[in-house]
Amino acid sequence: MAGAAPLLFTPGPLSVSPTVKEAMLRDYGSRDVDFLAVVLSVRQRLLRLARVPFGVDAPDPWTSLLLQGSGTYGVEAVISSVVPRTGGKLLVISNGAYGQRMIEIATRLDIPVVQVRVLFGREHMLSSSPREDVYF
Repeated sequence: MAGAAPLLFTPGPLSVSPTVKEAMLRDYGSRDVDFLAVVLSVRQRLLRLARVPFGVDAPDPWTSLLLQGSGTYGVEAVISSVVPRTGGKLLVISNGAYGQRMIEIATRLDIPVVQVRVLFGREHMLSSSPREDVYF
C-alpha cells in the first residue's frame, strides 16, 4: 500500500517524525562527548524545572537521573523511591489500566494507596486539598 505509513498503536513512541528518525541515524556511544553533553544538558534542565539547587557550588545540591525504559518502569522507579514506606501514602486518580497498574505497584511495595476512580474521559475535582501525608 503506497502513501502514508501505517500508524502503530502499541505502547511507546514508535511512530515518530522524519526529523526524529533522521536524528536516530547517528549512533552515540555512552562515552561519546556529544552524548554526554546532551545528557548533562537534559539533567540540568530537569533540575531547573524542579527549581532545586544543583552544581558543585550549590548548598545541599540535587541531581537528576535519566531512566531508560517503559512508562511503567519510570512510574515504578518514582513510586518506590519517593513515597515513604513508613508513614507514606499514595493518591492514585485512576481512570483505567494505567492507574490500576500504579495501584498494583504500590501494593506490591506495601505502600498504602488512596484510590479515586474516575470514568475515562470524565473530569473530576477533589473535594478538598490533598493532605501532607498523601504523595502524588
